[in-house]
Amino acid sequence: EGLWCLALDKVPLWYLIDNDRRITNEVFELQYFLGDTMQSLVDDLAGDVADRLRLGEAATRIEHGPQGVRVISARGVIEARSALLALPPATAAKLDFTPALPAELAKALSVWESGAVI
Repeated sequence: EGLWCLALDKVPLWYLIDNDRRITNEVFELQYFLGDTMQSLVDDLAGDVADRLRLGEAATRIEHGPQGVRVISARGVIEARSALLALPPATAAKLDFTPALPAELAKALSVWESGAVI
């Protein structure tokens, strides 16, 4: 379910079989697993921006224009040159974007099921 982000009963059996035939891993997949914790990965990725991260602040609206980005949350408004949102696709689909997301991206986000992706 994690690979397709859908419940298995919504993925045709023929697709699962065909996909399995196409996977020809040349290396052991465990080499891609984290050696430490997810928190250590976050700490490494945060690097020089750690003091500017806003964790646990649920955005409700994202406005993007020539002057930068405005992220509106229950705690207020955050303005920046750019923003990186770390959230599941189903949650991103519920945000109010101004200007609206491109149709292709909005459609892609709309097909994810809540709770199917972390």
